[in-house]
Amino acid sequence: MLSEGHRQELLAAGWPTVLHCRVELWKRGLIFFTRESVVDWDLIVEYVPATRLYHVRRQQKGKIGELGRVATIADAEQIIDRPYRVPLPPRSQGAQYYYSFSLDLSTLSLNDLDAWQRWVRGDAEPAIRGKKNPLTAIQRGIGSLLSRVLGGETQHYERRSAFTAG
Repeated sequence: MLSEGHRQELLAAGWPTVLHCRVELWKRGLIFFTRESVVDWDLIVEYVPATRLYHVRRQQKGKIGELGRVATIADAEQIIDRPYRVPLPPRSQGAQYYYSFSLDLSTLSLNDLDAWQRWVRGDAEPAIRGKKNPLTAIQRGIGSLLSRVLGGETQHYERRSAFTAG
């Protein structure tokens, strides 16, 4: 995934890639499936030109753990491909369940991320409360969005796995 398209060039230019992972456990009810539990985490890959190494980290529940520092993008992909056990056991035996896994793969610039966070905290909140011109907030938000569109890319993947708890 890291070497697809021009993502490798963006990484080499110092733009981190974030893989936002989410696993949900869904249980079949009388009519519909209902979500029983969920686990989220981020895998962050960043190339540091000074060391010529790719840093791979996992962020979950506000904690960041170093997974490895490697010299090639292929080695970084191997770290990402390692199995990761998600603690989502079914609560009811004999019930029908499925896991839903989704992955949002984004390459962002730190400047775009900082600008978006400032917009949410700075311009959007006062505009929502009526204390600031909403057109100014929208204009700045659109500017951030356009710079995001021009600089990075995002892809979304999703898979499901059905089973009966036993």
